[in-house]
Amino acid sequence: MNNVINRFKSIPLGDIISAALGNLNKSTKDIDIVKEGSFVFVNKEGFESILINFTEFIYKTGIKPVSGLFIAFFNISTIRKFELGSFIEKINDQDLKNKILGIRSGEKLFKMFIRAYNYGLQETSHKYIEYKVRKNRTIIILEERIPSLINL
Repeated sequence: MNNVINRFKSIPLGDIISAALGNLNKSTKDIDIVKEGSFVFVNKEGFESILINFTEFIYKTGIKPVSGLFIAFFNISTIRKFELGSFIEKINDQDLKNKILGIRSGEKLFKMFIRAYNYGLQETSHKYIEYKVRKNRTIIILEERIPSLINL
């Protein structure tokens, strides 16, 4: 984990640890797992692939990797039908870089990512990510996830 943290220093520690554990939301308990010495990657190779994709995402969109951003990116990246190239294009077309300034909530950023990804798609499109919003405004993804990347 130290090597990963050192290679991707721009990603906030809490985000990177939670995602490496396969969690879709950040939790302070995840840092305790590292401190206790019981940390284990859910899928190191798959996780490192997402880190590389995130680096590309940051480079091509110019978005600063603030707290909550990587965990939101990890969350959307675990959806099987997610396509990075299309996502980057839509983020840039919709000027999301400026719309997310000051937002640090992974959940709020994730919601914005899903909406940006689906923008202009018909619900019947094979690319459309189906979801619903709970009463507490959190999103439930109705699409298949990549099970090897997440902690079920």
